[in-house]
Amino acid sequence: MLVIVSDTHGAVDRLKKLLETCSKNGWPMAHAGDGVVDGIVDLFAKFPDVQVWFARGNCDMDQELMDGLRALPGVEFANVITFGFGGQVYGMSHYDGVAEDKLHGKKVDVWIHGHTHKAAAEKRGNSVMINPGALYEDGKYILWDPKTGRGERRFFDK
Repeated sequence: MLVIVSDTHGAVDRLKKLLETCSKNGWPMAHAGDGVVDGIVDLFAKFPDVQVWFARGNCDMDQELMDGLRALPGVEFANVITFGFGGQVYGMSHYDGVAEDKLHGKKVDVWIHGHTHKAAAEKRGNSVMINPGALYEDGKYILWDPKTGRGERRFFDK
C-alpha cells in the first residue's frame, strides 16, 4: 500500500499518525506538497524507515526546512518527483499538469497532485490522476493499492 497525502500545512499531529501507520505496516508515503512547516524535518527524522516522496508546494518556502528534508535518508524532495512502487510508475507535483509537462512522453501509471484541497480521482488515458484532498482541512488521504490499481479514501475523525 501507498499512503498519498497533500496539503498537510500545520496538521503535524495527523501527519505523525500517518507516519506511525506507515512505519508499522512498511508502507511508503507520497506527499503532494504544502507541508513544509516548523517541526517537519524533526518529524520525518523520527521515521527513517518510511520512504517519503515529497513534491514542493506553493506554500513550501522555507529554504532551511526544505534543505533539511532533502538531507534526510529516505526522503526525496523536489518540484516534480517520479518513482516506482509496486510495479507502477508515479509522477507527482503539487499543481495538476506540471509533472505531466515535465515528464511528457514517459510512461506513468499514476499522477499525484494536490493544491486544490479537493479530493479527486479520474482516468486519464492509460493513467489515473489522484488528488487526495487536504489533510489539514478535511482529514482526507488515499490508501493506494498498486496490485489492484485502486485507492480507498480515508478520513481522520474531526
